[in-house]
Parts: sequence; C-alpha cells; structure tokens
Amino acid sequence: MKKPFHLAWFLSQGYGPKSWRGDWPGSDMHRWMMPDLFVDLAKGMDRACFDYMIIEDSSNVPYTYKGSHDTYLQYAASAPKLDPAVLVPYLAQATKNLGIVPTLSVSEYPPYLLARLVNSLDHTTEGRIGWNCVTGSNDGAAQNYGRDKHMPHDERYDIADEFADVVTRLWEAWEPDAVVLDREIPMFADGSKVHPINHDGKYFRCRGPLNAPRSPQGRVPICPGRWLAARSALCLTLGRHHHHRGRRQHRQHEGLSRQGAPAGGRVRAQSRRHQGACSSPIRSSTSP
Repeated sequence: MKKPFHLAWFLSQGYGPKSWRGDWPGSDMHRWMMPDLFVDLAKGMDRACFDYMIIEDSSNVPYTYKGSHDTYLQYAASAPKLDPAVLVPYLAQATKNLGIVPTLSVSEYPPYLLARLVNSLDHTTEGRIGWNCVTGSNDGAAQNYGRDKHMPHDERYDIADEFADVVTRLWEAWEPDAVVLDREIPMFADGSKVHPINHDGKYFRCRGPLNAPRSPQGRVPICPGRWLAARSALCLTLGRHHHHRGRRQHRQHEGLSRQGAPAGGRVRAQSRRHQGACSSPIRSSTSP
C-alpha cells in the first residue's frame, strides 16, 4: 500500500483581481469581483483530490513603497480585495470534497463574532471549513480598527493563543446531542446540554454560549503559522523555499508541539488521500 499524502493550495493575494493585464485574466476584468474564476479553480482542485485551499487576506491598502498607496493600486498589488468569507459558500456549492480555509485575523474580529461566523460556515458547507488564523502585522490595518499600531510580535501571539482558546470553547459549548428536535415533548434543544463558557482572561471576556448548535466538525481545523501551531493547529504553513530549511522548520514545530500541546491532544486530520480516492478532506478530531 502506498503511503498517502496531502495536497493544499494557498491562494495568494486572496479574493482580488488575478492576472488583470494578461491575455487570459479568467473573466471580464470589469467583473473581477464575481466568484467565477475562483469557483473554476476550486472545481479543478476538487477533481485533483486536493485536501483544501487557503484563501489569503488582508484588510488594508498597502502604503509602504514610497510612502504611498499609488503604486499598489496602479498594479493591483495586494489591493483591492474582497472578504474571503463571502467567497466560501460559492466554492462549497460548486465542490464536493474540497476543504475551504478563509483567512480571518484575530486583530480584526472579537472572538464571539469569529466563532459564530466559522460555525455558520461549517454548518452550510457540511463540515468543510477551516480557519487560517493570523494576527496581522501592518500598522495601517490596525489603524483601520481604531488602534495606532499592532501589539509587539510576541504579545500578538499570546493574544492569538487566548483568542483561539475562547473560539474553540464557544464551538464546543453545545454538547453533540444538545439538539433534540422532538415535536411531541416539545423540545428543540436541551438547555442542560448548552453551556456558557464564562471566559475572563487577560485579553478577552466572553459569556457564551454560541446561539447556534455545534457544527458538523465541532472543533473546526485551525491552520496558523508555526508559533501558534504548537498548541491548536491542524496543519502548519511554512515557507518551503529550500527543502532542508523546510524540514528543519518542521522538526522545530514538532518540538514545540510536544511542549505545548493541550491536554486533549493536538488536532489531527481525520481523512487521507490515497490511490486517487477523494474523501471528506478537512474534517478533524482530537487525538486521545
């Protein structure tokens, strides 16, 4: 039996115009904001048995080069972009197995709102959603959300760690059998199986629970960079510019995981690609 392997696609520059000066930009460039090109891409990945695609995102118009945003907008470089969460239902409706992982920044959402959004997407995709967890680094983006600048690097990851913990607890606030749907009693959901989380931490306070049932995956897979990955990740996103450097980063992550994995175990991929067979790609569970 051949050893299975995983395939994923990182959609750089997110939900924005692609190859707009090329001979084949994929669609009428006056309609670049339509999902057609991305739907076609997702269908191709689904046929090729890719596990999932990550949709990159940022929420500011860059201005670093020459201290101006003019060049970025002239060449459509990193701007404009639409919100990747809007794209998810289109991709899910056009595919059967492909996991879809939008980028959602902990610097731009409160935990409850992000938990509710991802829970809703997991329901409507029937368990094919993931979360690319990022912290943000450009101060221009921070200023779009009422702050002068981002927190220092290490503190951003402390915030992200607590943020992911709150979100995960909100996802699990409804027990798996809390929804009863018994018309005779009558009882839609058993309140004794739905629990506030009453989180009061260093950075966040949240009562909970979510006002929606546990989604098909329950704990949705998280796909962060390597510093947060040690505690809560399904997958690890690394730069692979050089084969040996990538292997070294992977070993470092394994060491961090052994030190920092939560008591319940690390989230692991439940499905596999093997001999051309496609199965539900992004479902996750917690290892015992």
